[in-house]
Amino acid sequence: MWFRIEVESNLFAGIVLFDTEAVSEDGNLKGSQVNDITYEMIDEVAKYLNRDIITPVEWWLTWCYPNGKHQEVDYVDVPNFKEMNQCAIDLVDCQKRKEFVKNAVRNFEEHILKYLLNV
Repeated sequence: MWFRIEVESNLFAGIVLFDTEAVSEDGNLKGSQVNDITYEMIDEVAKYLNRDIITPVEWWLTWCYPNGKHQEVDYVDVPNFKEMNQCAIDLVDCQKRKEFVKNAVRNFEEHILKYLLNV
């Protein structure tokens, strides 16, 4: 399991599955993402992550936007770097960027990381 912060058009974070022993499609590197998450994998992951938030989509076990929401819609409080919405533009301002990062980290901790189990 990896915790990832990623940007497609929008910034989001979540927990993904990665197989360090898999051979990648290009054959050059060892390791590849796990796109087909099985029930057996979910059972194994549930030893480390609260089962209630495991909602697999491709290699993502769980994810959220920096505002803590999970619906795939355009939010005014989530930067869209493809369309450069106002939230993305506001990140140029140092104070707004610091506040955004502080809130994003808090939301990632509250909506994802707090569900990691202590084993």
